[in-house]
Parts: sequence; structure tokens; C-alpha cells
Amino acid sequence: MGSSLLGWVVPGLWAGEKDKRLVERLYDETADIYDERYAESQRVKYVVVEDVLRGLTGSCLVLDVGGGTGLLSSFLSGARVVTVDRSRGMLSRARGVLKVRADADLLPFEDSRFDIVCAFTLLQNMPDPRQTLVELLRVTKRGGWLVFSLMRSLPVFGLVVGLVPRFGRVLNQINIGGETVFIVRKRRVLQNIFLGV
Repeated sequence: MGSSLLGWVVPGLWAGEKDKRLVERLYDETADIYDERYAESQRVKYVVVEDVLRGLTGSCLVLDVGGGTGLLSSFLSGARVVTVDRSRGMLSRARGVLKVRADADLLPFEDSRFDIVCAFTLLQNMPDPRQTLVELLRVTKRGGWLVFSLMRSLPVFGLVVGLVPRFGRVLNQINIGGETVFIVRKRRVLQNIFLGV
């Protein structure tokens, strides 16, 4: 395979579990070099989360879905962060963090558990980004925050942008390189994000 994780995403190739296993395998194979190769570009996006955390009072619980090696957890040293990833290889590299191996579409947490749910560079790797968004929203507290990034060059970008008003209010949308980071405040009452799509 090529050296770029971004090259792994092939629009139109989403066939579900088969593709999840492929992405998992590719992340497993590059886990040893992931931090060296991508830590700095990820940290640029993490600054956005730090700004959201500064605005919250008290201690908050953060879920980092697709969090791999736990980079966000180490960046947000003062926050309680749970790192979730499907890749065993990536999680094996995460040190000193609370980590859970799970599928982003089937998170093993109760409803409305987390103050902030983060999903950096995750949605474009999922078979149905709408389903993944539903799951991320399920575990986000009402009035909580969903922070996610998505590559603008992918066809799914327009779909996701169109869904955001159905579940939240965009407080900020920041372009960083080829990605956009969205900071969304979850609505107290959600609209069905599958209607009209």
C-alpha cells in the first residue's frame, strides 16, 4: 500500500464490515510509525478541542473515537479522555491512557455519557457516515459538543455538511490543510438525520 493513510479511502468502495477490516489492517500495519508521521498534523486540529475545553467549567469527560495511539489524550493532559479505536495495533501504542477497543458504529457506552465527543479523520473511513454520526450523537450529552474533522475533497463531505443542522449548531468550522474541523453543539431535541437524504 502507499505511504499515505489518506490514500486508503476510496469513495464508492464502502461495503461495510469488509472495508472496516481493511482500514483496521492498514492502521495495524502502520501503528509503529503513525505518531512520527502524523502527530504534528493531528495536534494542529487538537488545538480546536483545547479551545472548547477552556470554555467548559468543571471536569468534563471526553471521548476520542478513532483515537488510535492516544495522541489527543496526551495533548489534553488535564481532561479525562477515553480513547476508542478498532485497531489493536494503534491501541497497543497508546500509553498511559484509558483505551477501549470498539467499532465506532457500536460504542460500548450508555446514552448521553460524554461532554465532548471527538472524531478526527474518522468519518471518511466509515461505510455509512450517517450511521456513525448517529452513534457519536447517542453518546454525547444533550447540549454537549461534537468535534470532528473531514477531508473536503471527498464526496461524503457535502452529505455530512448537509446533516449538521439536523443535529446541532455549528459554532465553528475551521479549514486546516485539506480538512475541515467542525465544532458542533448538540441540539437538545434531534431531528432525524436520515429524513430527506
